[in-house]
Amino acid sequence: MSDTKKMPMWGWGWSSDKDERKEQWEDFKSNMESFWDQMQEMQRTYMEARKEQWEKVFPAFLEMQDSFAAFLPDELPTLPGMPSFMSPKECMDKLKEFEEMANEHAMEQADSVINYRTQAAEKTKEIVSDAVKNVEDNLK
Repeated sequence: MSDTKKMPMWGWGWSSDKDERKEQWEDFKSNMESFWDQMQEMQRTYMEARKEQWEKVFPAFLEMQDSFAAFLPDELPTLPGMPSFMSPKECMDKLKEFEEMANEHAMEQADSVINYRTQAAEKTKEIVSDAVKNVEDNLK
């Protein structure tokens, strides 16, 4: 407690020496940029891994449906004089077509979201870097 000049008011451990503070500031900025880059890389890897996992699971899901559809009858029994509509197998085929179309659109949307988040993160990093540079320039 006797050496209060070395401990700033906010207690972060910044040195009272101007050159040392500059060095600490540069280290801090470097660490934050590295942290930011690592976080962005982790998010990108996570999103790619989820997409890759879905691309493996979706065909297995469709295969499961095909296995189930193989046990369905070709024709539904109808009452005499009543028209027959769609057979269960035809219904499953239409459902499969719809699911494949929906999956294609969902994957396009997922790619769009990934691109948006990546661009937004890059823009945010650029804005923060510019703000820090402005503050540093104003302090000089």
